[in-house]
Amino acid sequence: MDSKIIRFLDYIKYEKRYSDNTIVAYRKDLNQFKSFLDETFGEMDWAEVSHLNVRSWVFHLSELSSDKRTINRKISSLRSFYKYLFNNQIVSSHPLQHIQSVKVGKSLPVVVPTEAIDKYINAPSESWQDLRDQMLIQVLYETGMRRAEVMKLTFDDIRWDRQQIRVLGKGNKWRIIPLRVDLVDKLTKYREEIQAQFDDLTPYIIVRDNGKPAYPKWIYNKVKQIIDVIATTEKSSPHILRHSIATHLLDNGADVRIIKEFLGHSSMASTEIYTHNSIEKLKAAYKSSLPNLDRIIL
Repeated sequence: MDSKIIRFLDYIKYEKRYSDNTIVAYRKDLNQFKSFLDETFGEMDWAEVSHLNVRSWVFHLSELSSDKRTINRKISSLRSFYKYLFNNQIVSSHPLQHIQSVKVGKSLPVVVPTEAIDKYINAPSESWQDLRDQMLIQVLYETGMRRAEVMKLTFDDIRWDRQQIRVLGKGNKWRIIPLRVDLVDKLTKYREEIQAQFDDLTPYIIVRDNGKPAYPKWIYNKVKQIIDVIATTEKSSPHILRHSIATHLLDNGADVRIIKEFLGHSSMASTEIYTHNSIEKLKAAYKSSLPNLDRIIL
């Protein structure tokens, strides 16, 4: 790997304290750009790269039919990298100053219906693995955690007497999330099941069938498999459950500022996307109730 990319990745890991998943994404994006440069323009020093080279890369990504949000993430990765190079006087100019993000149309978050989730997590479990799977879905949904957050979750993170759980989120920031009594009771039962299964008890809440800690791809596949069975959503992933609880909380009157803290968002802009779901539902309900007033602009 390019030495300057390595230095940058060390910087965001040890000084910026970015998550492992974020670092992996940066590494992939920057290596992809470097490979494109080498194959298209020949070996170039980072200081020789111009905005025209970057535009060629963005056009190349568009030709490959890459998702627009993915392209924007890659542009953001390269922009952060060049900001680091510029601030450390490794380059004298910033080739991304005139590069704009690709325009992305608004899309509403996909949600899993409450009824589908309730039916699944309250179904009888025939094995500890069934209970584990229910636990995974319920924790992701009721706490709104990210996949990386639930993966690192341990029993020590639960404050049993206070019915709370502490979560280590992005930027290594802790937040406290309240737990329903029902979830605390299930976590207690689940811990007993785990202890009965394995002599060397792992501290992690979500474990694989062999008792070892879960990893990102395992959690993704497990959640996708379950959602594909219990619901008919366009997408199925751990993040869909995060979208679902945020939307359901908002629909039931929760303050958007409280939801922001609940999800661990650093910016209100990240949370406000869920308000669009509620507005669209309001539009649909209004128009279905007053079908003759289709000229009203909402």
